[in-house]
Amino acid sequence: MWQLNIAPEVVLSIAILVAGWSFTVWFYFWEEGKRIKSRTKYFSKSLEEVLPNIISQSKSYNKVVDDISHINKFRYSLGVVTGLNFHFFNPQIIEDLHSFLSKKKVSDPHIIIKEITDAVNGIEVHFQNFKYNYREFKELQETNYERWNQGINNILSEYDKLFEEDVKKNESTNLVIEIRQTISKLQEIEGFNVEKIHSDFAIPLLKICQKSNCIRSLSIKREVHTVIFNFENLVDNITHFSSIFKRDSEKTDKYHGILKGRLSEINELL
Repeated sequence: MWQLNIAPEVVLSIAILVAGWSFTVWFYFWEEGKRIKSRTKYFSKSLEEVLPNIISQSKSYNKVVDDISHINKFRYSLGVVTGLNFHFFNPQIIEDLHSFLSKKKVSDPHIIIKEITDAVNGIEVHFQNFKYNYREFKELQETNYERWNQGINNILSEYDKLFEEDVKKNESTNLVIEIRQTISKLQEIEGFNVEKIHSDFAIPLLKICQKSNCIRSLSIKREVHTVIFNFENLVDNITHFSSIFKRDSEKTDKYHGILKGRLSEINELL
């Protein structure tokens, strides 16, 4: 029977080669595991640092709700809510995080990654939407206020015309007398309070025009409708956008809870 005779030095060389290769492979996986764990720690530490800022952002949305609720305020400045720095959230680090979770035999690591990704993206989307909605709210309110204010001025101008007509005819009509009395209440309102002007001036003036049989009241009535319409727009915008910003806050709180919970799970594995 034929036998293969291999010199001892050849066997030794093969053994050394295999041992060296095995050590190289082992060292590579050891280094890779060390690197992945290090990246995971970096992710964990970075996320832990940003969590308080997420809560601050949520609270800032509510501060904006309070800010815009004051109907007498018509000049707003964006800057109450600031963006968050998720510099650590990139595909390479997320891929390493997934590898780390997989090596730890975590059940469905892709679900954890998806929840973290959805939460971070959700926070970013709500912030971008907030900036767009805030600018829209600001522009709408300033436009409505200008139209409302112009409507008040138009009412006074129309009254002046009616008053001049009475003077020329050397008479004092009930319509002009009642409007003048209502205007005197307008002059008593301090700080140009929009709500007060609406309730104590615009609404009473509309009632005067509605009950009047004088066709001359139509010019006043038209301007009063403009004032009331823009007042209602001011109120509706506050209600509408307040609900949007409150939802931004609620969603941000929800995402914060998800990130905090998943961070706790990751830290337990480190």
